[in-house]
This record gives sequence, C-alpha cells and structure tokens, in this order.
Amino acid sequence: MLGKSRRKKVKTKKSTEAHSKRLEDVVEEPTEKNFSPLGSEVIVSSLPNRFPAFMAFAVIAGFLVYLNALFFELPFTTYSFIEGSQQIKSLSSIPAYFLRPFESPLRGVLFSLEYAIWGVNPYGFHLINNMLHAVASVCVGLLARELFTMRAGAFSAVAFALYPVNTDAVTGLGGAGEILAVIFTLLSICFFIRSNKSKVSTGSIVFFILALFSSVTALALPFILIIYLVAFVGLKEIKKIIPFFIILIIYLAYYLILTPDDFLSSLSFFQKTLMMLRIFGLYFLKLFIPLNLSAWYEFLPPSRFLSFEVIIPLQVFCLSIYLSFVALRYNKRLGFIFFFILLSVLPSLHLLPLPKLMSESNLYLPSVGLALLFGLLLSQLSYLWHIKIAGPIALVFFIVFSVLTYSRNMVWHDNYSLLSDTVIKSPRSVTLHYNLGLVLAERGDYDRAIEEYTKVIELNPQLYSAYYNIACVHALTGKKDKALHALKWAVARGFNDLEQLRTDPELDSIRGTQAFSAIIGKVEAGTGGALH
Repeated sequence: MLGKSRRKKVKTKKSTEAHSKRLEDVVEEPTEKNFSPLGSEVIVSSLPNRFPAFMAFAVIAGFLVYLNALFFELPFTTYSFIEGSQQIKSLSSIPAYFLRPFESPLRGVLFSLEYAIWGVNPYGFHLINNMLHAVASVCVGLLARELFTMRAGAFSAVAFALYPVNTDAVTGLGGAGEILAVIFTLLSICFFIRSNKSKVSTGSIVFFILALFSSVTALALPFILIIYLVAFVGLKEIKKIIPFFIILIIYLAYYLILTPDDFLSSLSFFQKTLMMLRIFGLYFLKLFIPLNLSAWYEFLPPSRFLSFEVIIPLQVFCLSIYLSFVALRYNKRLGFIFFFILLSVLPSLHLLPLPKLMSESNLYLPSVGLALLFGLLLSQLSYLWHIKIAGPIALVFFIVFSVLTYSRNMVWHDNYSLLSDTVIKSPRSVTLHYNLGLVLAERGDYDRAIEEYTKVIELNPQLYSAYYNIACVHALTGKKDKALHALKWAVARGFNDLEQLRTDPELDSIRGTQAFSAIIGKVEAGTGGALH
C-alpha cells in the first residue's frame, strides 16, 4: 500500500507539474522554449492549416455584415467632397493631393481612381471600402498571430471585422484613409517583427511612409514599435527604431508647413487642453461602449476645469497610463495592447491641426488594439478551460457585434436618415441643419425644410444662403410675398450672385415681379445691404 501510495503521489505531482506548465505556457510571458522569436507560440502550430480558414471566415463575416451598405447613397460629406473637388475628376491632378497632407493624400488618390472607373456611383465606392476593410481584418489577424497565437489571431480578426465603431470608416466612406492607414501600419509592424536583429526591413519603412500619407493616426507607429521592443525583445535593438523617427520628424515638418490652422488654434492653451480632454473621453467611451454613435460631432469647449466632461476624461487618461505601465511590467502582452490603444488615440486629439473636431473613423486604428485584447483573452480562456467554452462565448460577442453593426449601417442608408440621426446628437450644428434642409426640400417636404433653415438662421443669422434657400422654397410653393421677403434678407446679408438670381429655375414664380426687379437693381448697384 505504501508503494502504491508513493506511486500515486508521484503521479499526482507529475500531473500537477504538467498542468502548471500548461498554464505557464498560456498565461505567462513568452519563453524561448514555447515561443518563436516572432512571439508566436510553437505549441499552437499543430493546426496551422486552420488559420487561413479562420481568416477567410473573418473576411466573409466582415463583408456580409456590411453587405447591406453596398447600395446606400453616398454620404453628404463624401458626395460634396467629390463633387466639389476638381482634382478627383482628373487623374493628372493626383500629385496635388500631396500638398494637402491633412486630407489624406492616398484617400484622394483612391477616390480619383474610383471616380475614373464609375463616377459617383455609390456601389463602387462602398464595394472598395468593404474589400479594404476585409484586408484590414486579415492584417489584424496576422499581427495577433505574430504577437500571440494563431487562435488569438483568428478571434482578433473576426472581432475587428464585426466591431460596430468601425462603421463610420467603412460605410461612411470618408474614412477610407483610416482603413488604408491601418493596413499599412499593421503590415509595417509585421515586417518589423520579422526583420533580423541587425537591421530593419525596408518593407516596414515603406509601409510606414504609406501609412503616414493615409492618415495622421499613423504617427503612433514608431512609439508602438518601442513598446514592442520593451515587451517582447528588449531595448538592445532600439537602433532599428531610428529610421522611423527620422521619417517622423520629416513628416511633421511637411505636415505643419502645408496644413492651415484648425478652429482649435483660436482657443487659449487652457481651453484647448480642456477640449482635448473632452475629445479623449468621448473617443474612449465610443471605443469601449460603441453605442449612440454619430457621424458628426460638434460642441463648444468646456467652460471650466471642474466639470464632469473634463474631470472624468482626465481620470481615465491617468488611469490608462498607469494600467499600461503596470501591465507592461507584469504581463507584457497586455501591456503592449494597452499602450497600443492609448498611443493610437493620441494623434486624433489635435496635437497637430486636424480638419475635423472629431470623427469615429479615427477610432479605426485604436479598435485594432481592442480586437487584439479580445483575441488574447479568448485564446487564453480556450487554453485554461476549453475551446468548447471559449467558442460559444466568442460567438455571443460576434452576434452582438454583428447586430449592432448592421443596425448602425442602416443609419447610413440615405442622407435623410443620416442627417436626421446626427442632427439629434449635434443639435447646434449649422452644417447639419442646413444639409437636412436641402435634403427635405429635395424630398418635397417644404415645411420641414423651412424649419431647418430657420434653425440655421437662429444659430448663424449672417448665413445668407439659408435666407436664399427659404426664398426658393417659398417661391416653389407659390408664397411669393414670403419668397421676396426672404430674398431681400439674403441680399441684405451679402448674397450678390446676379447670375444665379437671373437663372435659378426655383425663383421663376417671382422673377417677373416688380419687387424682384428692385432686388436685382440693389445687387447691381451694390446697395443690397440696405434692407427696407
């Protein structure tokens, strides 16, 4: 019995040691025995042929969840950008894009190529964006495989493909530059990881340059590479980062010389800091809780430091930095992910002049970090427990993501639904009320169009085009006196386009009146500002 007892004890000890080693392989930091120099687990290579299948699944899932968007209208921002730009309509103007780095030169190149193929047909633009999103999802999976495991790569790719916050970049079309930036950024990181110890890959540098010409968010890449070295390799290879920072400095000079000041430049340093904190808080909220999403953000800067919209983001910012350093010390992989998210948000906080206050498409790169976190946690769960447990949990998340993404896509169905949604979330936006008025007038809903133009005037009484549009609506509906009254106000506020006054068919009902001739005379005499 004693012998049996000892043998049983030895067996139990071996079993415990084996179990502990298995946990160590999954939870602890990479070791040379269980991980390749690239950071991928050798232990998971038993099913290597399944990884391409999972990537194919990510592509299909991501494409299907955006399939309904293929036949949507061009969003009003993208349509006005394409129609108002002569560069897009001529391939010979492509070099001029690189004189406006703040507008994503490679996005302009992409739009020019698309316009050359199918004009303003929205189907082609949506199709290309969906395909690029599928490529970006595969790149997320490849990066997760390099950093963690093949299983983490599979989970990460699908999560990224379906994540709701990415609808602005994919369905909104204007975020095509962000999609390109993510593809090139992730490829640059993968090439950097695979480069030898003595020198960095040329491909990594080339993809970094392409990423910078796609979006300013790619500025985070050199700092992400430093975190990678700290987490997985060590600072002995820090020399490999030097070319990236040289390119970064050159790009910053190029960007600042060619980029005009944005509207935050008129704020004091204190006001701009408060505004940046509020933007940071909103970005983090939308990234981790992708609800109540909006295609347009417009708000005034916080008036005081001790306010909810400033203090809470400041606490979140400080806590995220603290957790990133703590995680980097005790769990390198989590630390890398936390820093990846934090660093990729920073370029969108108006540290440099930006064309928009904020945009959810700027969360496209940070959502890569969130997808990596999702993939890492689920892959570890599958090893600690079982894939039969982790799989259904992942499936629940994927279903929730798909439902949220599909429903959010429907907001982009046409400009009426898009503007109706955004004007509720940004009620003080002149741009949104004005464009909603245009859409309502095109739909024949003249009473509501007048209401929107009236709101525009309440927010900006000097905007003469709103008075002019009111005049057109009244003229179309036969309300001649109201049309003439609104037209007088438009001229008084500065409207002086004689050609449009004489040829606009919407003013036909009042063009032969004596009052209209008097208005024309005032414009010709340059005395339109005197309203009687």
